[in-house]
Amino acid sequence: MKPRILIAGAGQTGRELAIRLNPNWDVVLMDKDAAKLEILQSEGAPSEITRVHGDATSALVLKHAGIESAYSALSVMGWDEANLEFCRLASQVFRVPRVTATAVLRSWIPRFEEIGVEVISRPNAITSVLQSRVERGMRTTSDVGLGKGEILEVKVLPHSPAVGKRLEELHPQSWLVGAIYRKSELVVPHGNTKIRAGDRLLLIGQPAILPAIADYFRTGTSEFPLQYGSRVLVANPGGHQEGHSVHEAFYLARTTKALGLKILLTPEQDANTLHELCESAELPCTTVDWGDEHKREPLGRLLRENDCGCLVLPAPPVGLWERMGIGGQGTMETLDQARQPCLIARGTYPYRRILVTVSPGPGAARAVEMALDVARVFSAKLTACAATPPALVVGEERGREIQQALRQAVGMGALYSVQVDSEMLEGNPIHQVLEQAGKFDLLVLAHRKRRPFNAARPDISRHLLMRAPCSVLVLPFGEEEQGGG
Repeated sequence: MKPRILIAGAGQTGRELAIRLNPNWDVVLMDKDAAKLEILQSEGAPSEITRVHGDATSALVLKHAGIESAYSALSVMGWDEANLEFCRLASQVFRVPRVTATAVLRSWIPRFEEIGVEVISRPNAITSVLQSRVERGMRTTSDVGLGKGEILEVKVLPHSPAVGKRLEELHPQSWLVGAIYRKSELVVPHGNTKIRAGDRLLLIGQPAILPAIADYFRTGTSEFPLQYGSRVLVANPGGHQEGHSVHEAFYLARTTKALGLKILLTPEQDANTLHELCESAELPCTTVDWGDEHKREPLGRLLRENDCGCLVLPAPPVGLWERMGIGGQGTMETLDQARQPCLIARGTYPYRRILVTVSPGPGAARAVEMALDVARVFSAKLTACAATPPALVVGEERGREIQQALRQAVGMGALYSVQVDSEMLEGNPIHQVLEQAGKFDLLVLAHRKRRPFNAARPDISRHLLMRAPCSVLVLPFGEEEQGGG
């Protein structure tokens, strides 16, 4: 589940990096000097670090080391020409999303920048530390107090359990929050200061505990679906066969942090049978009278009053109208009233492989964020896909925006310590994603409510959620919600 990083160069810097990154990364350390790799073992490095003996400037060696599945590549060899060749292969041949290098000589920095590689000048890094020793008004993070503590900057993500909590509730002992950067402002923290999503915190404390504290502030454990509500609700507005939806709701309630299950009951449904099913599943379950078709309570209000974190719906049958993108009216009306995720259940659980669709815009970005959280709670493999229609149809600029959105989705995975595989599809987005979804257990997507559509401009998300061969987790959003992503 951890993203992979390749480090070229097993000198002192490479070995120390491998040890520090190991808790959150699948680390592969490479060097053509076997003696340097053996030193790593004598230094008590964790056994999970993969050691590769070979030339890091050889494409065959890199392929053998697993660079094709790497999210990041880092070169810390003592020879700029070797560093540059490794970075060229990683970024241009194997398309590693993030490539970083150290430059021994300042004159080589422009060559790394020309191929789009992040570069750090070793002389600059060392002189900044030495300068802090001479000019005592300047301090680096390793030169605070007695020199035994550390400072870490961490960004609080939306799913962090710290969001909304006051600092005094966290009872810090061997650490503290020294400053909070909130958008463009500096907030001086006090006990009653509340943590918000997006805050950048400066943590000060013992180096042995700070990584764990930083991880808690960043993401913690998966909280799905508690960020939307505490209960899983099951509804059947269209009167479809509900076997899949009830059992898949059981699976959600058992596996996630949900506090229980509720069923919105219509007169046609057999309450006794549903209660017996819940008892056999050993789940706390209650029913809510939804009324008959003409006297039903407004669904949106019921979802709010019953603290719904995820609404489970039976998948409508796929007929001619659904294939044309205009069927499933009951399901679509339900999505228009919901503000929380809705699961279109097709019984393809447990979720071991999850696919999330990516496109430009805040709605899709929130769906990616939700997919990352869901992948963590189910320990599932996550793939992000984007479909690019022909340039003649959407234009080259739109194609670049789609590609950028896919890169951002992969980058978000690194924030959550989740490896995100990516698939760039070409052709009709509906056909391409539907074909791809057949290989997965769950499809995650965003759906804009009440989106106008016609034959010339189909509603892609509507087609996907109606016709997908697997269960679909939909995050509905409206015009007024687009700016919140």
